[in-house]
Amino acid sequence: MLVADETSMIDVPLMHKLIQALPERAHLLIVGDVDQLPSVGPGSALADIIRSKVMSAVRLREIFRQAASSRIVTNAHRINAGQMPQLQQPGEESDFSLSSVTNRKASSQRSWNW
Repeated sequence: MLVADETSMIDVPLMHKLIQALPERAHLLIVGDVDQLPSVGPGSALADIIRSKVMSAVRLREIFRQAASSRIVTNAHRINAGQMPQLQQPGEESDFSLSSVTNRKASSQRSWNW
């Protein structure tokens, strides 16, 4: 069995090569989040496979990486629903922030502290 993780970032040509490379009797477990970053190359293999309903898919709804009250979680749900994210209020501590950058050179030199 081959487990392919983060498959939302796999494009169609790479998924094709992956499937071609599998031995005839191998099993393939595809893991990914269709709401995360798409592939850089052409196509959205994971989203296309799920939409096709050729294979069964399970959607996990419980989040373990952040607390349920996390602004990251809240805003991810808002963005998926087509709503604007809730921004941090002045003086409020939050695990979510939005930055505006008008100078490309300055933005490429910016240091992020996570």
